[in-house]
Amino acid sequence: MTNGVVAITCFTLFGCLLYAVLCLLTRCNARLGTRGCQLLLLVSLTTFALPFIMFDTRHELPQLPEAHALSLKPTTNLADITPAQLSYTLLDALPWLLALIAALRVIKLLREMRRFDAALAEALRWHPTSRQKEVEVNVYVSDKIPSALVFGVLKPKIYLPAYITQLSSAQQQILLCHEQTHIAHGDSRWLMAFALAKSCFWFNPLYALLWREYREAMELRCDANTVKQLAVMTGKSMREQATEYAQTLLQCFKFNQNKSSPSLQAYAHTCAIAAQQSASIHARRFRAILTPTSPKPTRRFAMAAGFAGMLVSAAAVSQPVTDWAILALSAKHWQAPLERLSLSSGFATTSPFREGRRHSGADFVAPTGTPVYAVRFGKVLIADDSSYPANYGKVVVIEHGDGYRSLYAHLDEINVSPGTYLQAGQILGTVGATGRVTGPHLHLEVHHNNLKVDPLTILTRN
Repeated sequence: MTNGVVAITCFTLFGCLLYAVLCLLTRCNARLGTRGCQLLLLVSLTTFALPFIMFDTRHELPQLPEAHALSLKPTTNLADITPAQLSYTLLDALPWLLALIAALRVIKLLREMRRFDAALAEALRWHPTSRQKEVEVNVYVSDKIPSALVFGVLKPKIYLPAYITQLSSAQQQILLCHEQTHIAHGDSRWLMAFALAKSCFWFNPLYALLWREYREAMELRCDANTVKQLAVMTGKSMREQATEYAQTLLQCFKFNQNKSSPSLQAYAHTCAIAAQQSASIHARRFRAILTPTSPKPTRRFAMAAGFAGMLVSAAAVSQPVTDWAILALSAKHWQAPLERLSLSSGFATTSPFREGRRHSGADFVAPTGTPVYAVRFGKVLIADDSSYPANYGKVVVIEHGDGYRSLYAHLDEINVSPGTYLQAGQILGTVGATGRVTGPHLHLEVHHNNLKVDPLTILTRN
């Protein structure tokens, strides 16, 4: 799960960086637009998932067996837990805590959506007049909503406020055309996607900003497209149609005052396409309608693509960052490799069986099949019977950081694979008699900076 901690940390840090850059660009009136927000959302979510897709799932740290966390001196007292072990345990629980909070936020969002749907259940079907263009979706009128909105993901519907009857036929047509433009661009689905991302990744400020940027960008795009469509339908000039469109919106904003239902505000503000926006957004909308400027989608798209490239680059370097961080979190605590230690041959001893050569490790006698535990937290480098000479039999080598490595030879079974991260006391295999031996035992070697040292001097540090 340490992979998850590092991935979340990198993901949040780059999100904060992009948040700061986007805020700076917003002050300079440079905006992403709807396509830019959509691109950045998709790429950022993909980047977050890349570490879990690209990294070998064997990097996941298995749960430490409760009965096998043995050392030379059993640590049954909480006071014996090292700060490194405690910090690692807390970090291991961090992704689950974030996921729990995200699940609660998503449940809250879905409940608001359900409550919003229930409140609109009594809405009356509305039919356009003969002089208005027939709409292709269901349109309803409700006195519980503050403004016209689109609701629904699979089958979006248009809901009009009760004051729609007080507007002229032309103004009603303007509102309908505006909401149909939202449906044509799938804004209700995208807005729900942004709302879900904001709820799931509540710890990353980037998604709250993207949600706000998309809500404003889709309104600006919808305003421009609606004015063009109405100008074609009515035969009016763009300036005349823009003025009439702005007057209609202003009339609706006046009706909106003190018309909102508190029970519906939460969801309508989050993921319903409604006109509940701040005065600054209204001002920018009117400015864009009355004094339109030529859009620069290429620049916006290029800006979003640049941000996307930064996220992809972050994912590309996250593998070495993850390895470094995991080794940095390595606990200094050493464990015994077997539940019961019975030394049969010590370090640097000689015997006729080895033809007078000094022993490179320590041998511990145990029955075949006895579990063998990792002596310290680390990453498995070798787990086979071919990397070392045949005399060693089946071998596991673990990198512990700080220049330390441990080697376990003559194993009967190997339960880990290269790339696996193990906690101290995690089972890596079983005692056996593979290779050149006189009987079943564990051959343990400890290397420090490529020099072989006495394993007992290391284990007795605790």
